[in-house]
Amino acid sequence: MKLSSVTKASGGAIVLFVLSFHHSLINVRAQQEGFNFEVEKRVHERVTELMSLPVRQLNLTKTYISTTDTFPKFLNPKDRDAYFKLMFSISRTYKQDVFYGQEDGLFMGYVKGSGTYLEPAASGYDVENIPEESKKYYGACIDRTTGKRENCNMEEGDEYIECIDGCGLEPCPGENSDLQKECTLLTGDEKEKCEEKVVWCSKYTRKTVPVDKNLGYIPRYWYCVDENGSFTETDGKVFSPSKFEGSCKYGDGVTPVNGTIVGDYSYCGGNGQTCPNMFTGGYQSRRYDHRMRAWYEEMKVVQKRGWSEPYPFATKLDIGITYMQPIFFKEDGKNVFRGAFTVNYELEDITQFLKDSFFGTETSVLILEEKEPNYLVGLSTGSGVALKVLASDETVPCTDILEFECKVIRSRPSDLYNSDIPMDTVLSRAFAEQKKQGYPQKLISSKASEDIQSDSYVSQSLTYEQPNIKWRIIVAMPTGKSTSDSIARENSMFGVLCVIASVGFLGCCGQLLVYFKNRTNSEVMISDWRFTSAFILGCSFLNLSTFSLLGSNTNSTCMTRMWTFHFFFVLTLSPLLVKVWRMLIVVGGAMKMKRTKISHAQAVAYTMPFILVQIIILTVFSIVDPPQQDEYIEIVGGSTSQHVVCTQKSNAFMIVQLVFEGGLVVAGCVLAYKTRNHGSRLGEAKSLILAMYNILLVGVIVILIAETMNISQVTNYMVRAIGIFWATIFSSCVFVLPRLLRVKKSMGRSSMQGGASSRMSGGKSSAFRLNQNTSNNFRSSVQENVKEEEDSENKDPEDEECI
Repeated sequence: MKLSSVTKASGGAIVLFVLSFHHSLINVRAQQEGFNFEVEKRVHERVTELMSLPVRQLNLTKTYISTTDTFPKFLNPKDRDAYFKLMFSISRTYKQDVFYGQEDGLFMGYVKGSGTYLEPAASGYDVENIPEESKKYYGACIDRTTGKRENCNMEEGDEYIECIDGCGLEPCPGENSDLQKECTLLTGDEKEKCEEKVVWCSKYTRKTVPVDKNLGYIPRYWYCVDENGSFTETDGKVFSPSKFEGSCKYGDGVTPVNGTIVGDYSYCGGNGQTCPNMFTGGYQSRRYDHRMRAWYEEMKVVQKRGWSEPYPFATKLDIGITYMQPIFFKEDGKNVFRGAFTVNYELEDITQFLKDSFFGTETSVLILEEKEPNYLVGLSTGSGVALKVLASDETVPCTDILEFECKVIRSRPSDLYNSDIPMDTVLSRAFAEQKKQGYPQKLISSKASEDIQSDSYVSQSLTYEQPNIKWRIIVAMPTGKSTSDSIARENSMFGVLCVIASVGFLGCCGQLLVYFKNRTNSEVMISDWRFTSAFILGCSFLNLSTFSLLGSNTNSTCMTRMWTFHFFFVLTLSPLLVKVWRMLIVVGGAMKMKRTKISHAQAVAYTMPFILVQIIILTVFSIVDPPQQDEYIEIVGGSTSQHVVCTQKSNAFMIVQLVFEGGLVVAGCVLAYKTRNHGSRLGEAKSLILAMYNILLVGVIVILIAETMNISQVTNYMVRAIGIFWATIFSSCVFVLPRLLRVKKSMGRSSMQGGASSRMSGGKSSAFRLNQNTSNNFRSSVQENVKEEEDSENKDPEDEECI
């Protein structure tokens, strides 16, 4: 067999397999799941749509105000009722809390379906000497359970608003105050134009109830309303809140609300105005002043529409944000800040919106604040973004904010790590990876847990910005798990690889068995059958190492694959390398009419350094740079897939093995080449050349395919399996088959030895005799070496002589 034939057979088989398998891999990739890049745009659009609702709502209010002259400094009764109906219509249509807060303390609107109202009067009055205008409020607080009337007493440390100079005007805080100072430095028209830009606010301050001082407050009420938005307590007429089912009741759910306490609306009086009963339908009261709330104080500084920072709402301590529209009017030529129309969004509303939009889909969305500590805003999983706890013990949940003193703790992404909802953890980990990498404009992979075999997700982040709001939106989707990384039982290549490994193992074992049975035949004996058998046995082990390629890519299997292949490779090659060298020395000496002897023990000892060096290399890299499972996300067009492969931190191991194992193969090829002119009948020169060159060729082809072609790890494993199978079966055959054929021929010659010898004796020429003498001398040397080795097995190794 020519070497070119070996090249065609070896290279052609492997390359054809890779091309066909690579084609099937492309079809597999085409079926894998992909990240829908349109999702993030839709998420942004839907969040924008959600956040634009308050703008449209308050634009309606602004338009209404601009078309009427009924929004002066103070509201009269009909104005109050008109604006209640306006806000009721907006709240009912958009299902959002809408209210209006004014500088003089007036607060009115609809919250959770209930009308709410706070009279524009002064809290902090002395209950020992109650002013006449405040007497109707002091005994008008309501026990929320029974409806019993209570005195409206503040406690020590409570805050209230106290007017300064009769709540006259002063420049609003912030830029307005600085602008007013600049205006005072100007004169004439410049000063007049400058002051036109200044916005003025009522002058008051926050006070604290002192020790041993009994002060009263103006209560804020919650009301039942009918379908027209008017306050009512008439049985069967209650439209909202819906929990009352048509009848207005106190907190016990039994006692009906009755407006037995009456009082005139504070803006009434004079000119024959009729004032409706302000207490009718009130089922609950509470101390409240919007002028001390963060969102209102913020509006006084900003003086333009926008969102507040998230804060706990007073009603139930739910975390939310407020969209604010400032209201101004003219007084003595000055721009006066009168108050603000607002719309509330609980963060629970945003979570519900995300849940309705994405729950049950493969898309999960997390919205959180951009600034540290990245408090949660909403999740598509429906999980809450804050916890209500007792102020005295944060480990105890708060069950009733009216009965206990409670506080709110906002949740962070890290709080989701131990959530009972798996996707909460996924979103938390996705955010952590995005933040770690600086929110790049590309897909980022993350895991469901620390286990590398857990589900993998890809995420994209985008920013959502509004005045006073900067949120980060994380969109996460699962990736398809690649089926081209490992050969699991369900993989179509599982059976193929098992067949390749089994046939290779059984084929080598069969050759070894037949070869070993014929070891006493001279044709096998003179071929150094011990080392040939060791080589074939090593080929069997190499085929067994192919089974380590089966199964998932775990740290243990990655380590097993490294050890089994590289150890058995050197274990297989070292006897063949020593055999070639021994042949070169022994047979070469015989050809030169020299008697050379290398014992089996010596030859075995010569194989040990190669094996020992390989063990050292494998041990060092098992400690320094062990092969481990690694994960990466592949993006092909719009498809994404999770890959779990075996990798090492550097290419050092591959380089060392190429130098060491490649050096052994090249050395074997050189030695085999030097034996090319030795007697093929005795020295197996052609067999050694074919075996060594076949190993070299197959190794080069496998390395080139693995390192230069864009193939999957499964294809890589299959190429290795094919390479091992071909190299071991072919190399074993080049030793076994020729010897078995010669054994068969030798047996045929023996039966005709007598007649053939007499005919040949008379016709031999002198030249033939000379060649026969040389051949006999060569054979005699080898057989004598073999025989002496047999006899020396019972002798002391020190008595052996190597020439």
